[in-house]
Amino acid sequence: MPNIVPDDRNADENARTIPDQYAFLEFTVSASIRELHERGAPVAIEPKVFDLLLFLIENRERVVTRDEIIDAVWDGRFISDGALSTAISALRRVLGDDGQRQRLVKTVHGRGFRFVGDIEGASTAATSAQLDEIGAPNPSNLNRRRRTLIGRESERAALADLVQPGTLVSIVGPGGAGKTALAIEVALTCGDNFRGGTWFCDFAPIQTGQVESAVMGAMDSSAGAGRVDAATIAERIGSSPTLLIFDNCEHVIDDAAQLADELSQQAPNIALLTTTREALELRDEQLFRLAGLEVDQGDSVAVDLFHHCAKRIVDLPRTGRTDEVISDIVKRLEGLPLAIELAVPRLASNTPAELLRALDDQLSVLATRRPQGEARHRTMDDTIAWSFELLSDIEQKTLVDLSIFSGAFTVQAAEAVCESANTRGVLHDLIGQSMVAFIPGSPASRFRLLEPIRQFAERQLDDAGKAALRERHATWFAARVKDLSQQMRGSNEIEACEALTAEWSDFGRSLEWGREHSRSDVAVAPLAALGIHLLWQLRIEGFNWLEAGVEACDIPKEDQQKTDLVRSMGAWSAGDLDRSEALMKHCIAAGGDTFETAYFEFYQGFAREDFEKVLRCGLAAWKQAEKTDDISWRIATSAFLVCGYAMRKGDAPEISDLLDDIEAMLARHPWPSGQCCALIARVVAAFGRGDPIRFEGHRKDLAKAADRCHAPWFKVTAAGMQSSHVADGGDTLARLAMYTDNLRAAVTSGDVIQLPTILRSAMMCLTDVEQFEAAAQLSGLIPSIRGLGEKGSLAPDYEQVVQTVKSHLGETEFHRLASDGKIWALSDVITHLEAALSDAPSS
Repeated sequence: MPNIVPDDRNADENARTIPDQYAFLEFTVSASIRELHERGAPVAIEPKVFDLLLFLIENRERVVTRDEIIDAVWDGRFISDGALSTAISALRRVLGDDGQRQRLVKTVHGRGFRFVGDIEGASTAATSAQLDEIGAPNPSNLNRRRRTLIGRESERAALADLVQPGTLVSIVGPGGAGKTALAIEVALTCGDNFRGGTWFCDFAPIQTGQVESAVMGAMDSSAGAGRVDAATIAERIGSSPTLLIFDNCEHVIDDAAQLADELSQQAPNIALLTTTREALELRDEQLFRLAGLEVDQGDSVAVDLFHHCAKRIVDLPRTGRTDEVISDIVKRLEGLPLAIELAVPRLASNTPAELLRALDDQLSVLATRRPQGEARHRTMDDTIAWSFELLSDIEQKTLVDLSIFSGAFTVQAAEAVCESANTRGVLHDLIGQSMVAFIPGSPASRFRLLEPIRQFAERQLDDAGKAALRERHATWFAARVKDLSQQMRGSNEIEACEALTAEWSDFGRSLEWGREHSRSDVAVAPLAALGIHLLWQLRIEGFNWLEAGVEACDIPKEDQQKTDLVRSMGAWSAGDLDRSEALMKHCIAAGGDTFETAYFEFYQGFAREDFEKVLRCGLAAWKQAEKTDDISWRIATSAFLVCGYAMRKGDAPEISDLLDDIEAMLARHPWPSGQCCALIARVVAAFGRGDPIRFEGHRKDLAKAADRCHAPWFKVTAAGMQSSHVADGGDTLARLAMYTDNLRAAVTSGDVIQLPTILRSAMMCLTDVEQFEAAAQLSGLIPSIRGLGEKGSLAPDYEQVVQTVKSHLGETEFHRLASDGKIWALSDVITHLEAALSDAPSS
């Protein structure tokens, strides 16, 4: 429980200055009257172009991203990359600049733009609030409302000096010392130094093997759940100075240490700040040991914290005698903020003197129970143990049962695993006694145990009690996920997806129990029930869990077809089309053809670029779904039949009627993923017609819809279809940047089926910008990549471009470079694409 309170300081005390006039070269910019002059004569400039110039100048000390420009100049409204490129080009023309020289406006590829001219200007005062309106802050997942830590001024200053790009700093201390609160305060203080962002990664709810995914998820919530390692995180960070906070490392200490070590080597501009009970024991790790607050005087910081917490319970006088007693209390608690906050609620029924006497009695007893270990660790455990002993028997039993949850839980989950007859009431009492934290939410509030309390409570379980508790936990989550899978096919889909995300770590633990006990109903059936949503939500980790479950359990005959169907989806997403098709054969052999099997055979045909099969399977799935009352499947199969017609026949006459039917069904059945299906149908239809304007409009609408319903597969797929003839404005560098981003997204999400098309299109862009050697190397890798576009129909000019590269380099050199490229990893491709973007002149 962090010892933090809101900061009420006046924002104007941080007043800074904003110049009204700027002079550079032969130009003068007047901000207040919004005029640009060249050698004293006014220059005609469009309003948005002037806004762009002013924003770049006022933020000239750093690179500004495209998103920041759009937020500042276009008020965050949706505009195309082409519109921004047009504005940049117009600004350069007005200033007599160009994409080759870039003497004033420099393009920093992969990051944004920067004004690099020498400025002279007169200043007028402006507050920090006004400055915030001019430029967006560096990205962060921290709450930007400044909060003041009680005490810790010297620690804060010392840590702020240590936390610099290229450093690893570990705040080491006992549970409850306030490590997390201090780390957050320092991160807020230092955030302006990290253009790549400040990202808080909470490891408390995760298990071994999930550290990398937790870090990527903290930086990017739409990244999916694909395979993540240090290299992909480093690629996501890029070269900008970035601060990562690894919080609660102790239970995943080995994984956290390994990731920190690898990131320190692969991302030299990263700063790592960890909170942990023990050091990571890495070379160059700087340890910052944090003990309790100052306790030596009656007016100490620890006493101030005690009074601050007590205000919520009782009005304590600030007399010398009272503060003397409180000083004795906080000394016994060694000034640990969490210990103080856990002790203070006892003032509801005790005077400070009585509380002090109770601490004497309880601590002397509890100290004999756990004589081993470092003193402050014992003190923290004793404090929790004392609070625990003050609970009633049913409160103690409920708290121990709740320790089975690794993350936040609902009251329904608590009722399912706890043996109390009145779990809701007991939970309410535990919140009042600061033993359980309440997390309000909609539609369901959640609860969580603070990690030190959870670990203490878990230690109270004997083997038999833990075994029974784990079984109740596992079977409840198996049923829970099956229920959520049903909700994902209707209007409650968004809430169901959010619930699955919040409970994903506990779901993973339930699957582990199912595997350990060979229970396919727990280890396999819930994943099979999620079905296509594992793919649409890019929960690639779920496909891996499914394979582990199949290996550990005997699958009942009646479940074999559904299981093999979802396994086929997993193999497809991994780009293993042969295995995907083999699993589909087993699936059909087990249960015959269904609209679900025909529907996914559509995906397989699409990946093979077998558009005859695409249309055939689309029709088969649609016809079978039309015979059912399942409106969700009717929407999905109708949408993908549109895709089949569009890919096979271009602008087929059946498409219009199908799209009308889909909209009518969605009006009756407002299903968020159904809206994504409808939009992907429109995207592919526009693609088939060769209509780039509608394609781009539908694609952007789809990206927004996919974000709303947590289904990134749709936007990843649509992005993969952006070939050269639909790129905005035909700007080669813009297309190359787009393909680089698409490649990163595919690698991060784990859905690599789009790779052949992305790589072929990127190779063509490399040729356009005369990066012939890199193009030749990439051409050597491309034939080994399986998936959508491997036959080249989505990049029809590819073979002609290969011949162009051969002609430029010569046959011998081309084949030598192509041979080198055969051993490239996808990370090598991204590196070469970024280098090409950096080296190529901007227009």
